Amino acid sequence: MKFKVEELQTLFPDKINSKNTVSISTDSRTIASGQIFLPLSGQNFDGHDFINSVLDKTESISSFCEKRKLHKVNEKHKNNLILVESTLDSYHKLANFYRKKINPKVIVVTGSSGKTTVKDLIYTVLSEKYKTHKTEANYNNEFGVPKTILEMPEDTQVLVLELAMRAKGEIRYLSKTAEPDIAIITSVGTAHIGILGSVEEIIKAKCEILEHLNSKGLAILPNNSKLVEYSKSTWKGKSFIFDNTAESTQVINSTIVSKVASELGMSQAEIQSGLSSFK
Repeated sequence: MKFKVEELQTLFPDKINSKNTVSISTDSRTIASGQIFLPLSGQNFDGHDFINSVLDKTESISSFCEKRKLHKVNEKHKNNLILVESTLDSYHKLANFYRKKINPKVIVVTGSSGKTTVKDLIYTVLSEKYKTHKTEANYNNEFGVPKTILEMPEDTQVLVLELAMRAKGEIRYLSKTAEPDIAIITSVGTAHIGILGSVEEIIKAKCEILEHLNSKGLAILPNNSKLVEYSKSTWKGKSFIFDNTAESTQVINSTIVSKVASELGMSQAEIQSGLSSFK
């Protein structure tokens, strides 16, 4: 993805030392001329530790930097910084801007189980008709979702995102960036009960996926009475409730995907062709 400098200036006030168009890199090892460094931080790493080495390569490159970590940057490089409160929030801000710029139909999928298969099946079926981009590997968290969005080709018509959850508030954060048109919860299990404490709290966390759903969009939910009832407090739009007691997972997944595809205007023949080609 590339951004015009003036586009970035509408998002971030600091001067950007570049002309025309630039791209964003979160990897200090591969950053090239014309890219802006965006250092991310995790439990065992901090990209801010590499700002100096990145800016030593060429003075023409800027770097994002959290204000509280300004002390890590050499004085000679401080005029090349885009100062922000959070580089992760900035990453998501960039991703949301790009999502709106390309403006594909966005489908998000979460669930205690089955979300990866459903995501891949949706991608396969929709690719019969549309230029479709999806979450690869395990890029389904706070780092992977913006990465997936920003790697979306400019001619993408449908974006399919898998959203992972480790704690309350995470899906809300991811769905705010994605701004989905269709939101899917595949299942509600007890995988996170040690973190969230109860099935009721897991349901609340899963339903965060509905909070930023397009008001004219579609929620696809399993026939779980507690989840369906709670979803009504968050989502007032159109819903499709699928039977999650079917004898095979394949039938459940096909039901979900067929609804998504028909919602996007695909014919039964196109849907069947896509389902048949899935491996």
